[in-house]
Amino acid sequence: MKIVVTGIGGRMGSSIARITDSDPEVKIVGLVEKKGHPLVGAHLYGIEIVDDLSSVINTCDCLIDFTTPVATIENVDIAFSVKKAIVIGTTGFSPDQMAHIKEASKHIPILCSSNMSFGMNVLFKILPLLSKELFDFDVELIEAHHRNKIDAPSGTAKRLLEALGVEGPHKIVYGRKGNDKRKKGEIGVFSIRGGDIVGDHTLIFAGDGEKIEITHSVTSRDCFAYGTIKAAKFIVKKERGLYSMLDVI
Repeated sequence: MKIVVTGIGGRMGSSIARITDSDPEVKIVGLVEKKGHPLVGAHLYGIEIVDDLSSVINTCDCLIDFTTPVATIENVDIAFSVKKAIVIGTTGFSPDQMAHIKEASKHIPILCSSNMSFGMNVLFKILPLLSKELFDFDVELIEAHHRNKIDAPSGTAKRLLEALGVEGPHKIVYGRKGNDKRKKGEIGVFSIRGGDIVGDHTLIFAGDGEKIEITHSVTSRDCFAYGTIKAAKFIVKKERGLYSMLDVI
């Protein structure tokens, strides 16, 4: 399988390229960064980093995109124009941007996931059961990431809320302050940003006389990279449609 990686100068792009270089089933044929980036023109793994996705997209079977919402939409359009599969790990999409991705998936295969790790996606799968059985427990969500992460709460935190079956934004409280006591059905969401924290997510189910805590901690971005490569191997076998990592595990 031949891949092109966009956002190669970022944390995830560089991790994916490193992991892929040691996988005999996968070959990197293109590396892309935004115009003006200092890496453009440099060589990595024997490949020149370019700033024009269109110049390399035809050489691949699958595009892997970890960039920004605006850049991802542009890259989806380029992949659509040449009917290439795409794996999207970018987060922070607006409803209109997600609608654009869904429309494109009617014609090309797209796998879009806020978190590519195996463990987190297992958690996504079991949370509906926990939420159903612990319906009378108070739920709080804490997420922590490095100081340079732009979106808050994280895409993974939003996906955890979806898995919990939260209905309507009125049930979500972003942070707490003031003198009001906790209301029934609220879910508190807290975002921490600092240092080089890769990604921690903790769910607290608090009942009377007992508490359950579930924490997923990422110690290396390699877990995301391995998951991304599995996603690429999965999506290239599809003709069209929108998929997530839940379809892969």
